[in-house]
Amino acid sequence: MSIAARLPGLTLPELTRLHANAARLAAGAPGKTRDDAAALLPLLEAEIAARRDGKKRVVEAKPSAPRALRPVKPRAAREPVKAKSAAEKADDFLADVNAAINRR
Repeated sequence: MSIAARLPGLTLPELTRLHANAARLAAGAPGKTRDDAAALLPLLEAEIAARRDGKKRVVEAKPSAPRALRPVKPRAAREPVKAKSAAEKADDFLADVNAAINRR
């Protein structure tokens, strides 16, 4: 979608900011960028003038093709984690302490 097609959907502050940027680029940018900015300036000026005069433009939206959804991959079922009892936690702690002592 080109910038010119997006103009009716922009707010007035966005249009004025875009106009300032296009004017700056039309004055000093090299090559194609300058040409594109210069071509956009009359469209921006017309849109800004229409907004300031209180005229609202109605834009016909093009019907877009429905987007294809990608297939969803089923996830593998995970086993539920069994909670450890206090005795099992104490046994694990003591096993870690004994392993640390034996490493010395």
